[in-house]
Amino acid sequence: MTQGAIQKFTDATWRTANIVIPPLPVLAAPTPLWAYLGGSLALSQNMMAGAPAITEVGTPEYPTQTVGNVIRAGPTTGALPYGRGYLDTHLTDDTKSFTLAFAARCNYMSGIAQPLGCGNTGGNGFNLNVSLGVAQGGLRCTINGNGINLLLPVVNSYKIKTYVITYDDPTFTMNIYNVSDGTTISATGTSFTRAQSNVGTFTIGFNPLATVGNVNPSDVAMVGKISGSVTPTQAQAIGANIRATLALTGMVA
Repeated sequence: MTQGAIQKFTDATWRTANIVIPPLPVLAAPTPLWAYLGGSLALSQNMMAGAPAITEVGTPEYPTQTVGNVIRAGPTTGALPYGRGYLDTHLTDDTKSFTLAFAARCNYMSGIAQPLGCGNTGGNGFNLNVSLGVAQGGLRCTINGNGINLLLPVVNSYKIKTYVITYDDPTFTMNIYNVSDGTTISATGTSFTRAQSNVGTFTIGFNPLATVGNVNPSDVAMVGKISGSVTPTQAQAIGANIRATLALTGMVA
């Protein structure tokens, strides 16, 4: 299968010597977050100049993978014996329109994982909620204000895959892309504008609405946030760039 400038030789093996990294699109909106994760906190920092340092809350794990690197992040208190901690990017919910990009998997077959999101702890109704899991059947994004609660079915969400979520506030339209599997879904909300999180910051692996363990760990290889909505063509280009970059480590995402 050929996608952009990436040649995928088999479902399990990438020949990294033959991989060409397709460029990221030129965007008008700023990109406050772009980070490849794993290995250690020091190796999981935001690559964007001038961005605040990413910090740990609790004890997230940096497991040694057979292929590629991830951070294993989850609630600071929970029944599972791993992933008891998450990362805080210290970036606020700065714009109503947004694009989120990430490569992740749900680490456990039941429940949901929260690879990237932003919300006020305790849940006062203002949040950008992203959840991934087998139990719910895929990847869900929920926002407040216009009532969008969009679920993209995902087969084998316990495998690392690359996703892009876009939301355009002037048109109230959300798109979710599973770039790995080539699927997408779209929804348009009501005429109400999105209610931004007015206290929380973007976190990796943490659900501020459920802080005591009913959210399972995420294995996350990459996260990105753009302060504006991108086009479908740009979303596919972003996903192709992420997949090719991760493929250099041998990871199929």
